[in-house]
Amino acid sequence: METENCRSSFELLPDEMILQVYQYLRGADILFSFYNLNHRLNRTIRDYCSQINLMNLSHQQFSSCVSTILPSISSMIRTFVLNGN
Repeated sequence: METENCRSSFELLPDEMILQVYQYLRGADILFSFYNLNHRLNRTIRDYCSQINLMNLSHQQFSSCVSTILPSISSMIRTFVLNGN
């Protein structure tokens, strides 16, 4: 089966439309929902998520984010909120 036939409708959207979807989600939700699904989404996340807010995450989500996702996008992060205090 060809790779093109396995793509979801979401993956066929232009980057601009995906960025519009991201505007309705928290940064942490974007990371957990879309990061590591494919190279293209990783690229859009790295370009979009310059402000990361990790407040209100479970311990498991926080650990996963810090150990796997943040090292991959750290050079693009400009603002990082760990605790609201």
